[in-house]
This record gives sequence, structure tokens and C-alpha cells, in this order.
Amino acid sequence: MLKDKKVDELIEIHKFGNVITINASEFENVFHEKFGNDTLALVAEQLENENPSLLEMITHIWWHYLYALYPISPEPLSANSWAAAIHKLGTEMTGFDEDELRLAKQYNVTVEEMLHCAAKIMKIEQETFKEY
Repeated sequence: MLKDKKVDELIEIHKFGNVITINASEFENVFHEKFGNDTLALVAEQLENENPSLLEMITHIWWHYLYALYPISPEPLSANSWAAAIHKLGTEMTGFDEDELRLAKQYNVTVEEMLHCAAKIMKIEQETFKEY
């Protein structure tokens, strides 16, 4: 909305314990963010033909996470780490067990990196849906 109104000033944002200052004119539409799409492309390479329903679910998890976090960028800024994490969470949410080491290797990341990113997603999910 601020970008649409051509607001060109610094805005301080407090979100999930983080504080950032960003120029409103630099906001990118969360659904067009290159990093988000690059991450999903990695998962699509693995699941598009094998399990399109799981890919669809993972896509929703990922965009929900990015939308909740927006305009803060995910850390680390590693598409492979996040792709492995959302793949892991998607398989867990559908009741399947996934070999964590195999999955991490599939995305060329360590198990620790994958689990770290998965934990961040789950934390935001819990915060977003927390009952008051």
C-alpha cells in the first residue's frame, strides 16, 4: 500500500522480535520475490512429477512463512537450506517419515542447516496462530 502510494521515506518495522528500517519505496511484492521463487523452484525439481500434491502444500507453507515475515528476509539467505526445510516440514505434516540425512544431501545442505530453517518456520507458524 505504501509503495502504491509512492511513499518514499524510512519506516521502522518491529516484527517477531526483529527491528528493521527500510525505505517504503523499496518494498517488493512478497509473491514476486526472487528468493521465494528460487527456493520453490528447487523443491519443484524434486517433487513436481513425484508428488505434485505435496509440492502444492509446501508452496502454501512457504508463501505463508514469507508473508508472515515480510518485509524481513529469511536468514540465512540460502535457497537450498529453505527448500530442504520446507520439503521436510511438508512430508512431516502429511504423516510421512523422511530420512533427514538423505533429504539434506538432496539439497546440498547439512542436516543442521535444514533443521535450523525448519525450526524458524515452525516458530513463526506457532506465533501466527497463537491463541490470545
